[in-house]
Amino acid sequence: RLVISDDGRGIDPQAIRKNLSEKFPHRDFSDQTDEQIIQNVCLPGFSSKKNVGEFSGRGVGLDALREEVLRSGGSIFLKSVQNQGTSITIEIPMPGLELAVRRSA
Repeated sequence: RLVISDDGRGIDPQAIRKNLSEKFPHRDFSDQTDEQIIQNVCLPGFSSKKNVGEFSGRGVGLDALREEVLRSGGSIFLKSVQNQGTSITIEIPMPGLELAVRRSA
């Protein structure tokens, strides 16, 4: 388990909702809780940037991370509180660890 956190301004779920409805007009996000809405920042193509730069605004970073974590059989979860910060928890199974634990027990 890897937890990365900051003590910044956090993620505003209302801003994410608005951005999602603009970028993905064919999808309905209205029934998602604020916690679920925040997870959508990992969607392919999602970016909170208005302008695309050389290295940011393309909606690739968190999507690429999410894809690699899922490909490894793991999970990723974002938690954010406005004006308190955000944490990303990544869990990746360690192949062979369970077997090693059983042998030593």
